[in-house]
Amino acid sequence: MAAATWEQLTDFGMPGRTDGSSALSPSRDRRAATPGRRRGRHLRLVPTGPDAQPRITPPARRAPERAARPRVIAQEQSVRITRRGRLAVTLLVTAAVITLAATMWSAGAPAVPTIDHTTTVAPGQTLSQIATEQMPGVPMQQAVNQLQLTNNLSSADVHAGQVLQIPTMP
Repeated sequence: MAAATWEQLTDFGMPGRTDGSSALSPSRDRRAATPGRRRGRHLRLVPTGPDAQPRITPPARRAPERAARPRVIAQEQSVRITRRGRLAVTLLVTAAVITLAATMWSAGAPAVPTIDHTTTVAPGQTLSQIATEQMPGVPMQQAVNQLQLTNNLSSADVHAGQVLQIPTMP
């Protein structure tokens, strides 16, 4: 029987050991022995478009606790919002709510004028004449506007016999 060499005794059938190291001795290539580093190609071509099919990646290089969940690469991936994006969305929504609240608060319900008394329009009398007679001390244009708002008039036209409500002015 022929005597075996040291390489034959320590090889243990490990293929790819061409550098003279055995399976029991540390490898000369330290990058390959570093945990977490992948060997081979780092970038892979992935099909896109309608021809792309979902594929399940084998959990061969995963840690034991993550090996139970195979990773599925879907055709459509969901959108992920970063921290800055969440902040921007939050600020936009807050600004919209504040603007809406301010608009509603400022618009509010129009003040209902209190009625002081009523008057009947005489023949040939105009709304501006009634405003200056019934509301002294108030500028004529402001008095005419108040009479139009109080009596729901769309114009300054009045006719004889019409009853107008005269508001109190503060």
